[in-house]
Amino acid sequence: MPRRSKTVADYPLHSVVLGAPVRRGPPRRFLSWVLRKSAEPRVLVFDRTAKFPRRLVRELSVAKKTFREAEDRETVRPEVDYSLFEADGIKQPADAPEPPRPAPAPAPAVRLPPRPLAAVTGVVKYGLQFPAKTNPLTIELTAYRMGRTPEQGGLGKYRHLRNVIDMLWNRPGSPVKWVWTPWAERFMQAACEHQYLGIAGCAGSGKSYAAAVLAIVEYLCSPHNTIVVLTSTTLQMARKRIWKGIVEYWNAVPGLPGKLVDSKGTIRGFDKHGNPWDGSGITLVPAEKSAEKDALGQLIGIHQDRVVLMLDEATELPESIMHAGYTNMSQNPYFVMRALGNPDSYYNLFGLFCTPEKGWASVTEADHEWKTERGYVIRFDAEESPNVLAGREVYPWLPTKEKIDAMRMEYGEKSLSYYRMVKGFWPPEGVSSGIFSEADLVRGQATAPADFVGDPVPLAGLDLSFTAGGDRTIAYFGLLGADSEGKKILQFTDWVLLTESIMEKETPRAFQLARQFISECAKRGVSPRNTGYDSTSGAVTFGDILAVCWGRADFLKINFSGAASDRTLSANDRTPAKDRYANRMSEMWYVGAELLRSGQIRGIAPALAKELCARKYLTTDSGRKIKVESKVQYIARVGKSPDLADAAVILLDVARQRFGFTGNERFEASASRQKTWSTQMRRLDSQFPSLTLD
Repeated sequence: MPRRSKTVADYPLHSVVLGAPVRRGPPRRFLSWVLRKSAEPRVLVFDRTAKFPRRLVRELSVAKKTFREAEDRETVRPEVDYSLFEADGIKQPADAPEPPRPAPAPAPAVRLPPRPLAAVTGVVKYGLQFPAKTNPLTIELTAYRMGRTPEQGGLGKYRHLRNVIDMLWNRPGSPVKWVWTPWAERFMQAACEHQYLGIAGCAGSGKSYAAAVLAIVEYLCSPHNTIVVLTSTTLQMARKRIWKGIVEYWNAVPGLPGKLVDSKGTIRGFDKHGNPWDGSGITLVPAEKSAEKDALGQLIGIHQDRVVLMLDEATELPESIMHAGYTNMSQNPYFVMRALGNPDSYYNLFGLFCTPEKGWASVTEADHEWKTERGYVIRFDAEESPNVLAGREVYPWLPTKEKIDAMRMEYGEKSLSYYRMVKGFWPPEGVSSGIFSEADLVRGQATAPADFVGDPVPLAGLDLSFTAGGDRTIAYFGLLGADSEGKKILQFTDWVLLTESIMEKETPRAFQLARQFISECAKRGVSPRNTGYDSTSGAVTFGDILAVCWGRADFLKINFSGAASDRTLSANDRTPAKDRYANRMSEMWYVGAELLRSGQIRGIAPALAKELCARKYLTTDSGRKIKVESKVQYIARVGKSPDLADAAVILLDVARQRFGFTGNERFEASASRQKTWSTQMRRLDSQFPSLTLD
């Protein structure tokens, strides 16, 4: 039986021409095909009943193979709903597939006065003109980004934010819903009003999820030129908090412009042409203290039109991250910064970020909001949770009375854990168990400046780096004077790091440090007599060098390792210091406690406060004497030397030795009693003016 020739219809041409245009040409009885160098096959079919030429079988097989290889190499674009971002000039690429578009949720009903259309092909809303058939979400995102106020025809930034969130996650069929709790409303409202916002909250307040939703909206409102940076301690910890919310809410909305790479903690953005781009998106930067240098390098290198910095677990992050936001990152055209945490210390990153404008003494746990030097702070207290106020469980994830009672029984109402996890407020006694406490610094208004009457005396203290394991040479400066009540006050003003210069090879290091110290003292008008330096151990010879360079030797040589002095502890306690303290260093460190309580020390900077509060003590001689831990023990526990604190303590001792600076508590009590006695005497004199005694 003769073999029948196959026709064009018999050959599986669809496997060759998949995705390629098929055209019919003139009615000629043969098959022709063209294979371009770009490996995109185009088959021209003229007559499907024509016999299939055997000589073309091999060529068609090659074409089929080439096409499949090209198809495997092709980069498939993610399905992106580009219509949502037409207002930003982001167009769908010509070769991008048209994604399926779910029907958008209707925008919340907003009654506005009728506005005439600016053009037949456009639409005007919120005082802005958009192309015809613009997605309602695009309109709301644009209005939110521009902060359209009611005076401009908008609803206000917060109302536009609510509309965006409802359209994205409260649309019909959304797998994830956003619930507008009273705390969520306050969070979003405050975020729309302040560039720098601190959110202090109890455990389970929902602040991490609120920050995640806000981060996504900030990116979506201008995806081609916005980068949102989330900082946390580690990627693992972030997966339990803010990044968990990012992934959950991002995946709930199909077609968003970006590629989620969960393993790397990033959502890669797109440029104006719709192409993937690392210059925009949402990215997580681990910033634990061991990775501080790398995190800082990433942050200060960010340059974009819109930059959003969110600090999750801010209590555990290094302070340099906050300063990078204040300086380098704030130079971008649009920059906002949010810090989230459970309060524990006044002097870590979160405490410094949330410091009230008038100091910590100006707020109490009854305050839920306050101004800071740069921005604002809001606070969520579990004892006033929406569930507690309602008397029932309205929102299952928020604290309830039963959970609060359990925490109170387990940790105690006055414990650090209770204040952190329940009240969401800085504990009254701070976290310090050392010589100085954060509570003493706050109550004594130690960070506030002094109000001197007359001209105060400038003083200086020097802690050398080559003594007792120190690692920096610090010169601390201050002023000693009196206020309007005659109370002596010591104010720490500033400090300077003294360093040697490798360019001065012929000048020994000690001479360089001595000359720098003398120069800094001259700038501030400090006389040699009103200065002191640590003469412990190897620093003994430094005094001779300082005397030669200064031409005078009437400065104080203070030995930390000597015995405690015979000076009384304070005006209120006449006990000699040697009977209370194990050595001179313990006396010098501890004498500041009473001065703090009586409000006689001012101008303590955060860096100094941290070192003062970190130094611990123990008791000796059957508990009768106090001994401060050695510098070696401090360095082993903390990781660095307390050089700032040592220099400040030297400065305090100069004030004690040269000017008799002591605690004033007894004087204040005596003055009060004397005033009361004088008032009573004047009252008695007025009642018995003619009374005489023989």
